[in-house]
Amino acid sequence: GTDEILFQLDYLGSARLGIEPASELTWFKGYQYRGGFEYYRASGGNLSVINVVGLTDYVKGVLPYEVSPSWPVEAQKAQALCAKCYALNNRGKHTSKGFDLCNNTDCQMYQGANRATAVSDSAVDAVDGLYVLYNGEICQTFYHASSGGYTEDAGNIWGKDIPYLRAVEDIYLEDTRPFSA
Repeated sequence: GTDEILFQLDYLGSARLGIEPASELTWFKGYQYRGGFEYYRASGGNLSVINVVGLTDYVKGVLPYEVSPSWPVEAQKAQALCAKCYALNNRGKHTSKGFDLCNNTDCQMYQGANRATAVSDSAVDAVDGLYVLYNGEICQTFYHASSGGYTEDAGNIWGKDIPYLRAVEDIYLEDTRPFSA
């Protein structure tokens, strides 16, 4: 309620302000989040607001934004596994900006706890300690909203063959027509 400056961060580089809320959830821009926050200035005058959260709580903040919370619990468990493996394989993707993963479709939609339900949270908890593995390594678990009727070989997309990422027909997609405005 005053104009008193409580903290000033004018340093570019490694200086960060960390805040750990007293409650389980805290608000930022209309969304509730688990964990704490770091405020970091990577460049220029902008501050990055970084939610510092463990993997399980991160996946709880991804799952209800990537699939409908009304989906069957087994589908939510499968998506939770994909989201968790994706996060582990892409950790550090945005290190130059001072954080690991962003909160949009460049990484995964992550908006905290607003849409989380008891079912979505329990789906994440149910896969705790489980991973999608191939030859003992955590799989690259890419996913999409629509395949268009067919997927593509990883080698044709990223120039590196991945044995479990091969082109397949999507026999479950019912409508492959392009969307029109």
